[in-house]
Parts: sequence; C-alpha cells; structure tokens
Amino acid sequence: MKATKVFVTGSEGFVGRPLCQYLLERGFKLVGEDRGEDATKVDVADINQLQNVEDEVEALIHLAAKTSVKDSLNNPYETYYTNLLGTMNVLEFKVEIY
Repeated sequence: MKATKVFVTGSEGFVGRPLCQYLLERGFKLVGEDRGEDATKVDVADINQLQNVEDEVEALIHLAAKTSVKDSLNNPYETYYTNLLGTMNVLEFKVEIY
C-alpha cells in the first residue's frame, strides 16, 4: 500500500520547501504542514504536538533542525533541544509501516 498522507518536519527549510512542492505535485497530502496562512506549526521537541498529528500520518520525513552555526554557538541549549530532543521524539513517533 502506498502512503498518501506524509508528515514533513522542517517543511519551510532549504530542502523541505522543494520536497513538499514535489510531494504535492504528485498527489500526496501533507499532514501537520507548517507552510502557508493556515499552517499547523508542529514543534518536534514537544512530544505532545507530535502525538496530535499521529493518527493522520502514514509516512514521515524528518528535516527539522536548527542549522545556523553562529546561532548554535550563541545559544547551544536551544540548538541541542531542537536537534537532539526533536529527533528523539520523531524516532519515537509511531507510524504504521506498509
């Protein structure tokens, strides 16, 4: 069975934006999308927010991260919190495998 509902974290990023456009052009529905005016912002570092979209998701692509080296030096805790805790939460996110 082909997954049709895809959750892309970091959909506003350098890679996420064109990936989401590619998926939309091929008929996929983006779940938990953080693009546009009606955006549903999902903070990957908050496991509760991830659990709110869990039932709708058939596939997940994780691209969310703090990427600025300068920001990571100025605020290492925020970078750690988003990148490591966020990735850990995504790894624990339950998606049925087809």
